[in-house]
Amino acid sequence: MKYKFSKVTYSDPSIETTWQFGVEVFDKNLKALEQIESFAWTSAEAQKLIDECEALQGSEELEYQVYGGHLFIIIDKQEVYFYNLLNGGGEADFIWSYNQFIDFMQKFKSFLLENNV
Repeated sequence: MKYKFSKVTYSDPSIETTWQFGVEVFDKNLKALEQIESFAWTSAEAQKLIDECEALQGSEELEYQVYGGHLFIIIDKQEVYFYNLLNGGGEADFIWSYNQFIDFMQKFKSFLLENNV
């Protein structure tokens, strides 16, 4: 597998412990995917994104930025373009097929459910 889902714990004496959910990447070509990490991910948010993708028709595109993260995604019914916003834009860092992205999001949603979010 080229990545694994992760739960990163952050704590500070002045705040209660909090978590962010994301991905640990083992393929440097997918490095931008690590920017999906956010404290805002829930299984409902993942399902909402899946639903919005499935509602696309024809040549429509969906632009999505991960809340609190540095990942920007452009989705159409053929391909999904991933941009690490820390890289300054330009060309996509990598491209997946639409089906590959939906499969990833379904697995990510399952991971979030396993972690009760």
